Amino acid sequence: MDFVASKYGYPIADIGCYIQPIEHNRACQVEFDLFYNPDDEEEKAIITELYRDAATTMMNEGAFFTRPYGELAPIIFDRAANYTMTLKRVKKIFDPKNIMNPGNLCF
Repeated sequence: MDFVASKYGYPIADIGCYIQPIEHNRACQVEFDLFYNPDDEEEKAIITELYRDAATTMMNEGAFFTRPYGELAPIIFDRAANYTMTLKRVKKIFDPKNIMNPGNLCF
């Protein structure tokens, strides 16, 4: 995250980071917070691009995203064909008429 943030001129000291050990400290969940003024369109555009670049970079380095939604969804689902196919099968079983949250998954 530091590497990508520095490319965009984002102050590394301002990045919020949460690390939660899981599986008896064999793995961990990591979350980053990028603070910005949502009323500043220029700053908002920079953060959006930084977010996409960071997600792609981390994914290329082996990161696993457990809750892909919003801007992350297309990045993750485009690279996870088997996962996407499985989600579609499960969705069809439990929601054959597609009335629960249509369009909110990867399809």
